[in-house]
Amino acid sequence: MSKSKITRSQKTRFEDSLQYDNSAPQKVAGIVIEWRIIDFDNTIGFDRIAKLVEPAIPQVLMGVLVSDSKGRFENYRPICTSSLIGLDLQNMEVTTLNSAYKLKGPGQKIDLNDRNIHRLMQKSKAEVSALAKSYRERALH
Repeated sequence: MSKSKITRSQKTRFEDSLQYDNSAPQKVAGIVIEWRIIDFDNTIGFDRIAKLVEPAIPQVLMGVLVSDSKGRFENYRPICTSSLIGLDLQNMEVTTLNSAYKLKGPGQKIDLNDRNIHRLMQKSKAEVSALAKSYRERALH
């Protein structure tokens, strides 16, 4: 497959994920700051895994959970969601199979590939954990 076809296919898949609306709107389960959308589209074997969890797209949300309306987590905890089924950056909303989250503030999209998947995931987890700890400490004082 040529590079132009790969690039166009990846771009189309990400653009499709921005418009994807799988089901009726869910109640927002939480607010996430310092967020990152981690994209697994370029990793080997993801298509095989993704078929098991359709209609998931090859992305997860990672960030600092400011509040959790379901009461599962304390405020300002790091979060890494299950695969996304909806991503609407215009309205700053993310939907997983079980929850919907509101995004606040600036964020970033991180594309993983087989060469950098472990390093970038570990780096992102460490950054999010440090940020969450910092927010918790400020909230206590």
